[in-house]
Amino acid sequence: MFSIVILSWNNLPYLRLCVESLRRDSQRQHQILVQVNDGSDGTRDGIAREGIEHTASGVNLGICFTVNLAASRARTDYAMCTNDDMLAAPGWDAALELALARVTMQPMFMLSGTMIEPVDTGNRCVVVADCGREPAAFDLERFSATLRAHARAGWLGATWPPR
Repeated sequence: MFSIVILSWNNLPYLRLCVESLRRDSQRQHQILVQVNDGSDGTRDGIAREGIEHTASGVNLGICFTVNLAASRARTDYAMCTNDDMLAAPGWDAALELALARVTMQPMFMLSGTMIEPVDTGNRCVVVADCGREPAAFDLERFSATLRAHARAGWLGATWPPR
């Protein structure tokens, strides 16, 4: 259904958790594309061994170029972008598919999700819940059990969309 571009900057443990969440918590099959920037920590070799489709650069080329580089390999009508330190929630793709059905008649649109972070930094676009601050400490049960408690009425997502 979607081509998922994951940007990675030497974060192999986070990247593995991200890909695992997409595989576990998706209701459909999606194309996963990783853009490895630098990769000196073994990220490029690690995802190659796992058979994950990827593009790579020996240096950090910046977000715009790297998103476009990976997205150029998309095989679906819709592409989405995430970072290696983000996770998918259960049913994320079904919810996105429903939202997509409501906006596809618009010539341009943007959809975003809500970020859940462990520390309150004053960002009103973020839900605060500490489910672990590193991959080895991530508490999947707490994350899954508390998702519904973080719903906000009339919420537009993790960012303020362009008007």
